[in-house]
Amino acid sequence: MLENPVNLPPAIGPTCSLDVRAFQDRVKAIAEFNARALQTQERTANTLVLTYAPGNAAEVADLVAQEGDCCGFLDFSTQEGTAGVVLTIAVPADQAERADELLAPFDGTAAQSESSCCGAC
Repeated sequence: MLENPVNLPPAIGPTCSLDVRAFQDRVKAIAEFNARALQTQERTANTLVLTYAPGNAAEVADLVAQEGDCCGFLDFSTQEGTAGVVLTIAVPADQAERADELLAPFDGTAAQSESSCCGAC
């Protein structure tokens, strides 16, 4: 078994499967997509609701598929309507205290910081 060379604390709760570089690239891609297509966002305690402009269903579906692969512990749901594509991301109740960290890559706060981790790794 490998030792922890930098004495990082063990992961608490579910973890993101991306390495640091891939995570940074993903956050950048999400921020670029949000800058281009995001109309509104609404945050409650454990949930983030993002509404994208109509015509972005394929990109939202791609985002959900990619995030489902690395962060399958989050609940992603989509709904398409005439007003746009609504993406709802919910943090599990047992991880509620980490909701800010886990939702940061999607609401733009991770892209604005120097963070190299979504808080799930």
